[in-house]
Amino acid sequence: MNRWSLVRAIGVGIFLVAGLATAEPGAEPEPVSPQPDLYDHYRGLQQMQQSLLRRSPEEQARLQPQVQRAEQEACRQLARERRTNVSSGRYWQQGGDEFVAFVLQFEQYCQTLE
Repeated sequence: MNRWSLVRAIGVGIFLVAGLATAEPGAEPEPVSPQPDLYDHYRGLQQMQQSLLRRSPEEQARLQPQVQRAEQEACRQLARERRTNVSSGRYWQQGGDEFVAFVLQFEQYCQTLE
């Protein structure tokens, strides 16, 4: 798996994690909560990647539009955090070196989506 494939696999969005695992047709929507920070997205993206890997290629293909929307939302959150000058030090405090590396790679990936 190349670097961009890995970043794309990771960059699928926190909102789908719960939706893929628990969505029921006709279910009431969850109440709107405050905007998750990038670390929340990151943790969700990790769970999403694990969930997708357990699914068939057909299911993965069917979920691609949702994956793309989640990626775009995570990119928007990263842009919001960059505009408010969230520091690399804060990212390190939240998730260590692994999270800092994710942020740097994901930022590059988001630029390819623009």
